[in-house]
Parts: sequence; structure tokens; C-alpha cells
Amino acid sequence: MGIEDKEYLQLLGNRVRDFRKAMGLTQEKLAELAGISPTYVSNIEIGKYNVTVCVIKRISASLHVPAAQLFDFNSGKVERDELIKTVVEIKSLNSKEQKLILETIKGMLAGIKE
Repeated sequence: MGIEDKEYLQLLGNRVRDFRKAMGLTQEKLAELAGISPTYVSNIEIGKYNVTVCVIKRISASLHVPAAQLFDFNSGKVERDELIKTVVEIKSLNSKEQKLILETIKGMLAGIKE
């Protein structure tokens, strides 16, 4: 494996760790949700394992993020973490509250675009 591959795996591991922490999950809880071992999660996060597409799919589903976001190495960490926390909070609301928030956001976006 070339140096570029190792760096790429480290970047991916960092993204998994950032999303996991933003969601307030331990490595053990993420492992449980994704159906993998905590050691495997740890090794992914330190860039030691070249994970399969199937494992990426399970991790992204467990983190409630599209798999593509795990590979978006250029996005800002602070903004993304805040957005993830907000989305997780919204997902915990009932459907009526979610609809109210969605309508509010759509109204705000329409006002910004004018």
C-alpha cells in the first residue's frame, strides 16, 4: 500500500471518528449498531483497515449520514458537527414537530433567496 493509500485511510478514519463523536456515540455503540467489533471500529478510525463497501454502508447507516459524506475530506469540521447534532435532534422529534421545523426552514430559505 502506497503512502497515498495510508493517508486516504487515515482521512476516512478521521471522518468516521468525527461523525461518531458528533452523534455522541462510543466506539462500542457504533460497533453494535453497525454489526462489527469495537476493535474493528478503532482500527478503521486510526486508518489501519481498508474497509469494504459493505462495512462503509453499515457505518454510514448507523451514523445517519450518506456514505459519500464519509469521503468528503474537504468539508469544515465545526460546521458539519453542528449540522449533524441538529439533524440528530430533529430526528428525535415526533413527525408533527419535524414538519413544523421543515416548514420553518423552507420559509427561511425562501427569504434568503429573495
